[in-house]
Amino acid sequence: MSMALDDEQQDNDDRRLPELAEPRSTAEVAEALQASGMVDELLAQIDTGQVQITGDGGLIPGLIKLALERGLKAELTDHLGYEKGDPAGRELPNARNGSSPKTVASEAGPVELNIPRDRDGTFTPRLVPKGSRRLGGLDDMIISLYAGGMTLRDIQHHLASTIGTDLSHETISKICDEVLDAVDEWQNRPTGSVVSRHLPRRPGRQGQRRRSCPKQARPHRYWRRHGRRQACAGDLDSGRGGREVLGRGVCESGQPRRA
Repeated sequence: MSMALDDEQQDNDDRRLPELAEPRSTAEVAEALQASGMVDELLAQIDTGQVQITGDGGLIPGLIKLALERGLKAELTDHLGYEKGDPAGRELPNARNGSSPKTVASEAGPVELNIPRDRDGTFTPRLVPKGSRRLGGLDDMIISLYAGGMTLRDIQHHLASTIGTDLSHETISKICDEVLDAVDEWQNRPTGSVVSRHLPRRPGRQGQRRRSCPKQARPHRYWRRHGRRQACAGDLDSGRGGREVLGRGVCESGQPRRA
């Protein structure tokens, strides 16, 4: 689409979005857009291949660009303390100083942004921090694919073939390593006293009484299922008035699974 939203702006000056007198739900906004006929025209262009949804120059990256640039301009206005074109800004030491191009990777494809600048160089955007080359949603996608069992090479190929985002093997590995570091930190966190409980539940019998086990025993609880199979789960006291599950699985009767 190569930012078709910008290319067709001049031709569509006489066309306006439906008036929204007050805040509405997403469904109501969608219905208003559909009633205006703009949605049908857009879908027709998508069907004929004139407009791409994702990838380089796609519709969604274009919308992300518009939303982010609008937010960045609002951040700069808040930083400077006056609106663009306000005569009061002439008396202030800092001022707007154009913009600089920047391409960031997103879960919908690459997004080309114009990052606004200030004369003093003190503006630090929060929406797109300095030095960042990826939006948060892309990191979440990579983590989800990695947790699902995909290798780093598979993730790299998947991103390139589906949304046109070309990330290096090292970048993807770094994102996954950051998650693993957080997991290691959680696994080594301080916990409260360990309490073990054994809660058998046989088919056809409900409300079995809990039987406490010695504190020295390994923490576990399990429920009998069918025959020699049983569901096992390990837990311990979080020290904050609750319990945290360490693991769960199915094991042979009499052999609780290690959490």
